[in-house]
Amino acid sequence: MSAEIVIAYIDGFNLYFGLKEMGWARYYWMNVETLCLNLLSKHQLLAATNYFTSRIRGNPNREQRQSTFLAALREMGIKPIYGRYRHNPYECYYTRTRKIHKIAQEKMTDVAIATQLLIDGNTKEYDTALIISGDIDLIPAVKAFKQHFKQKKVIMAFPPMRANTDFNGIADHCWHIVERHCRKSQMPDTITRSNGSQLTRPTSWQ
Repeated sequence: MSAEIVIAYIDGFNLYFGLKEMGWARYYWMNVETLCLNLLSKHQLLAATNYFTSRIRGNPNREQRQSTFLAALREMGIKPIYGRYRHNPYECYYTRTRKIHKIAQEKMTDVAIATQLLIDGNTKEYDTALIISGDIDLIPAVKAFKQHFKQKKVIMAFPPMRANTDFNGIADHCWHIVERHCRKSQMPDTITRSNGSQLTRPTSWQ
């Protein structure tokens, strides 16, 4: 049997918040490419890993932890694809004001994943798209991909707390990321960079 070629598309914030809701901060220090490998079957071969995220703003400690994590991923050969993270005003039911209250929102990741998915479908030779997300905003992209590339498959791998039955009958398969996948995908606590400096797992992620 010839190998089934897979390209992965990872919704970084969907994965992060799934881990957060599970109380799994100890698994944030994750090599996302290793996670993809741990999700594959023996006959599948991972050809590329696309990791989509946004740089957070407004919290220096969180910004530093994210910067350390993204630098670690780059040392692993993964180049993040960035959207935007911003704080939008919203009207509070009680105060009826849009001036004080703000809610943080990550923007453009679902569009970026959809765009890359369709570009790769046209330009790259592979068999299966592995999408790590439970975001229903990706449903139109998955439908379009299946319509235009009928020979290719789509596998949805849902992060913890992100399983979504809306993908049933749309994706070819739906898998669930469980604790053993996360545990087996951790990076070394300390990573030595090519310039000799070191990156260390944040203490709150231990």
